[in-house]
Amino acid sequence: MRGFCICLALAAGAFAIPVPAISQAVAPLLGPQAWVDHVVNDMMPFFTIPDAQGSPIGAFPGRRCNDGTMPDPTARCADVSSSEANNPKQYLVAQSRQIFAYATAFHMTGNTEYLDLAKVGTAYLFETYPNPGGIFRENLDVNTGTLGPLYYARNVQRQAYGLLGPTMLYYITKDEALYGQISAASDAITSYFGKAGTGSYSWNPFGDVAGSITASLDPLNTYIQLLSRVAPDPDRAAFRDQAHLIATYLRDTHFVPERGLFDTDLASTSDNLDFGHSAKSLWFIAMAAAQSGDADLAAFAKGQAAQLFSQAFVEDLGSWATSATATTRNDDANWWISAELGQLAASLAMTDPALLDMLSQTQDFWLTYFVDQENKGIWSAVDSLTGDPLAVQRKQWEWKSGFHELEHALVSYITAAEMSETDPVLWFARATDFSFETAYLFDADPIAVESVALDGGGVIQGVTFSGITFATIAAVPLGPTAWFLTIGLLALGGRARRVAKAP
Repeated sequence: MRGFCICLALAAGAFAIPVPAISQAVAPLLGPQAWVDHVVNDMMPFFTIPDAQGSPIGAFPGRRCNDGTMPDPTARCADVSSSEANNPKQYLVAQSRQIFAYATAFHMTGNTEYLDLAKVGTAYLFETYPNPGGIFRENLDVNTGTLGPLYYARNVQRQAYGLLGPTMLYYITKDEALYGQISAASDAITSYFGKAGTGSYSWNPFGDVAGSITASLDPLNTYIQLLSRVAPDPDRAAFRDQAHLIATYLRDTHFVPERGLFDTDLASTSDNLDFGHSAKSLWFIAMAAAQSGDADLAAFAKGQAAQLFSQAFVEDLGSWATSATATTRNDDANWWISAELGQLAASLAMTDPALLDMLSQTQDFWLTYFVDQENKGIWSAVDSLTGDPLAVQRKQWEWKSGFHELEHALVSYITAAEMSETDPVLWFARATDFSFETAYLFDADPIAVESVALDGGGVIQGVTFSGITFATIAAVPLGPTAWFLTIGLLALGGRARRVAKAP
């Protein structure tokens, strides 16, 4: 797969340096290598078997059985309904999330087999789902070839997730043609759903402002925040401004001060205060605020995190709870909510040692109970008392196709490296733009580049980063100096259970 390599000041053993004992934590925090191993050994086997890669390769399936295979209509698995087995569909969201999974796995390992799958999946997405000049179609009936749904049945959450995987791949490759496709889709989403100057979006095309938090939060988390770091100018500044508008809107509209949580559905009279959307909101508000230099907004996000952790951490189990009403808490562990809480905690723990014990416990819980040791992949939900997967939860479906678990691994890897005083290596595949201005959503300084020529042509770059920080308000522009680039590249309680909404 790889040919010769030109190594420039590459830190030896950058993927794995033992983590020194941390006195503030009961258990030692996992080192960065544990998260690379988690990706390679626990998750990617579920996404690299032939059935996961689609037919043709790149046309990723919308539903698979928990053993990873495609459902057989004549002998279907219990994890896929009879209707789903007989009428298979592909989904924009599942396609894009699986692209993100492959791109992230490459980003952490440098394995170009993952990169190739991300590229072919992205090509299929843009061949299949766009409407010329319009917004994405959102699903494909495999038997009939029919694309749907009807125009006004499409929603902004699915549209935004259509750009998740392609944006991650663009960050890795800086492919100009890919950015053109992303930019056109982003413009369409803004035109059809955005409310200019407000940070809010409608749920359906040209509708009223949505009551669901995901209408505004998910464009921010899927593509706007990352593009605010890596898009070409002047688009980068525009994405940064939009990220700040959304972050401000989320705080001012959805945050419930008396509960310290975000209301996920303003149109509902019931309690909608799950911990996952609150964690995700605070994470992205902190980043958007820092990018725009809004110290008050950044302080709000970081300050409210402690209140969130006090509600969501199940201390006697070492896990994250799912949601809470005013009187009860659902202590069962949900995969995407646990991932979001873990990412926020890991990001803040780099500067707050008080979080280390909680972080080490919840990370251990994740690796112990969420991994399907037999067929690999991550369970959707775990019974908090027994550690057993909840049988009603499936491992692969439209909203669970690799995104949250791979992002969790990437964030855990980057933050663990910083906390262990290890310089992490992240892999890119750029042909022209070698700025390496960010380590995913973290501020960082690139200090070395390993350029690897591939046997079939092309080059990938292993970039060693140092000085990882989260949501810092910088006094100087982000990114490395020009001389480095030139040199480097030349050379609560209770057991009330309820199903969480789509993440």
